[in-house]
Amino acid sequence: MGFGILLMTSIFRINSKGNSLKQKVIVTGVGGPAGRAATAFFRQRGFHVIGTDIQHVDTIVESFALVPRGDDNSFSRAVLELIVREKPVLMVPTVSEELGAVARIKREIQALGVLVFISEPDMVDCANDKLSTAKRLLEHGIPVPATFSTADAVSMEDVEKHLGYPLIAKPRIGRGGRGVVVYENTADALCEQRTDIVFQEFMPGEECDVNLFAYPAGHVREIAVLQKTTMKQGNIGNALKVQRVSSRDIAELGIRVARSFKLEGPIDIDVRRDRNGLARVLEINARVGANVLTAVEVLESLLTVASEGD
Repeated sequence: MGFGILLMTSIFRINSKGNSLKQKVIVTGVGGPAGRAATAFFRQRGFHVIGTDIQHVDTIVESFALVPRGDDNSFSRAVLELIVREKPVLMVPTVSEELGAVARIKREIQALGVLVFISEPDMVDCANDKLSTAKRLLEHGIPVPATFSTADAVSMEDVEKHLGYPLIAKPRIGRGGRGVVVYENTADALCEQRTDIVFQEFMPGEECDVNLFAYPAGHVREIAVLQKTTMKQGNIGNALKVQRVSSRDIAELGIRVARSFKLEGPIDIDVRRDRNGLARVLEINARVGANVLTAVEVLESLLTVASEGD
């Protein structure tokens, strides 16, 4: 394994000096926003991108491979076989459903001479679970919205009593803005039929996207705060437009989150201000974010660590 790391150190240094030989990078989920962003970054830096997805997608990569869903038992084997066949120097997972599987074969990937920056499995699992995320953050004194799960709530009236209106309902296990709904009143909220839902207070302040790179685990090397200026569902959902902002309190909050979860690699954290201006953590994506090209130093830092063999 040590030889593999030394070899990759040399490879990355040669590539960074403009050698025409293209080194291979696997980027998963190239059909999604985060995958497309990561692909654009590495191709611009002169890498040969091997894109993966669960279906054929219209994207520009040097080569493409179909893989099973991240929650399929055959996913890990397919990834390891792809690595053996293609011999990349780096793997960048971008799909939330794949993170747990990748984290669990991290040592096997590294033993094949491939770098992958990802948190430990228990931290990935916790970050993917919005209820567990809220509970862990509270244990570490990090502010989050008031949060209920369907298991916690006796009735909708119970939720109303603690959260008031408007309130948010979203899947306990999910990614980004998918499945997030804002309910303005009881009549609308009573229409919620999904199971394993998390209810949270709705906070009316600005929403920001914290992009960071942490390595070793919990140590933040680069961080950027992006304000979501336009969102898919008006005041919630995935960001359609962002702009860089200087928000020291939100940046410090991102650093605290990285430390408490012992996060590693490129990370995307959603933060929103409540009616009093206090920044609270909405959720953690333990992977590269969709807006990383507006915070390009996050992936530049990843390459720096890779080139140094740090």
